[in-house]
Amino acid sequence: MARSTACRAFARGDVDRPWDLVGEVTVTGPPATLSLTMVDGYVPVTCSMRYLGADPHQVAATVRFFFFRDHPEERGVLETGGEAALNRAADVLRPVGG
Repeated sequence: MARSTACRAFARGDVDRPWDLVGEVTVTGPPATLSLTMVDGYVPVTCSMRYLGADPHQVAATVRFFFFRDHPEERGVLETGGEAALNRAADVLRPVGG
């Protein structure tokens, strides 16, 4: 899959990889580039801001928090969607003490 196609699929939530098999989410650069690395070392997604359409640092923080490492029990908030999901994602990105 071409990089731009894989990035658009990730941005839409269409990457067909179980979150429990994600090993790490990193941001490298410049330019800032988001990478998902699976536990087996496979890298299904590497996206720059240009293709991702969002700040890779914020996407990485959200993915780490909700989907695979910090608080996977909160995935239901995002699955439900709506204002509660937006507010919770904003909480994750808010600076400590902010």
